[in-house]
Amino acid sequence: MYRKAFFEGSRAYGKAKKIDDIMIRVQDRLFYVDEKISDVSNFFNALCSERWDNGNELSICIEDPDIFEVCMDFVHAKNFFRLTPENVFDVYVAADYLLFPELVNKCSECIVDNIICNNHSVEDVLEFAKYFNDNNLQTKCIKV
Repeated sequence: MYRKAFFEGSRAYGKAKKIDDIMIRVQDRLFYVDEKISDVSNFFNALCSERWDNGNELSICIEDPDIFEVCMDFVHAKNFFRLTPENVFDVYVAADYLLFPELVNKCSECIVDNIICNNHSVEDVLEFAKYFNDNNLQTKCIKV
């Protein structure tokens, strides 16, 4: 599914721009992302197509740039360390929006773990799962 790494070096999406980088604006922050990100997500594939070309700067409607950065950590290095009980629902929403199904699944696992460990409301999580039509998360909640 993934071709070779599409970021140069660790956390390169915030560092110096290369000629073929795409600038992604999330609120007031600008991220430099290698154009190969379009190989990973249909969302980015559509945004990076010639039809949507607007000078290589794209704006994404995500409320918190830190949440976008957590998603980029995942895409770059499969880093789940920044996925926390405090941000897991926001990361889930962003991953769903950005079409990163593997991250959505990881968030689902963390949400279920939070229900078990922290006595979060199963009803609230079920409502969340229904809103996103996530049958997998719904099934996991019912088993808890």
